[in-house]
Amino acid sequence: MPDDGDSIHYDATAAAELAAWSDELLTHAADRFEAARQIATRLGAQAKGDG
Repeated sequence: MPDDGDSIHYDATAAAELAAWSDELLTHAADRFEAARQIATRLGAQAKGDG
């Protein structure tokens, strides 16, 4: 079956969607990590009696 270029278009579209999803996932993970870091910092300060 000859390639009419559609498969390249679909592959590029899928790759772009995957990249956008990956970026969103990494941003969400970074936000969660920062929130956890802030909580750990506050808990550490409370354990030392500084907060």
